[in-house]
Amino acid sequence: MKKTIIKDRWFNPFWSIWLNHLMSRPSCYRCRFTTAERGADISLGDLWGVHLYCPELYGSNGGSSLIVCNTEKGKIVVEKAQKLMYGHELAFDDALRYQSPMRKCISENPDRERFMVDLQSDMTYKEINKKWGKKPTFKLLWQKYVWGNRQKVFFWELKNRKK
Repeated sequence: MKKTIIKDRWFNPFWSIWLNHLMSRPSCYRCRFTTAERGADISLGDLWGVHLYCPELYGSNGGSSLIVCNTEKGKIVVEKAQKLMYGHELAFDDALRYQSPMRKCISENPDRERFMVDLQSDMTYKEINKKWGKKPTFKLLWQKYVWGNRQKVFFWELKNRKK
């Protein structure tokens, strides 16, 4: 019999390790693409702050994506594809507020090297999680489950980014 365990991300040690940048590539700490000005026609990413923009999607663990049209060509492609997608249009500045990868590099975790040594050792997955995964704080859980879900929701109008 197959057993499926569903665990909210905040209680998942892998999520904690990822959020703390313990397993990020060294190049991520000095990424030259962490800017709102992009060379691609379209930029894709996770929609952080989804509970503010699409509350009907928040909490379903289905994930939500952000699509940014950087050029007129990108805008035309996204307009043609809109019938295949569900979502809301957002003003660029409002969406950018929660998209830290489009504003700055991630901070380097001083424990990363020690984590990588453990990862390459004979430690089991369970031992790695126990040592490096952090349980969520009460403050975080309050912010995510109580305060975050009760915020007033705004839907933003899409405005073309000025170059």
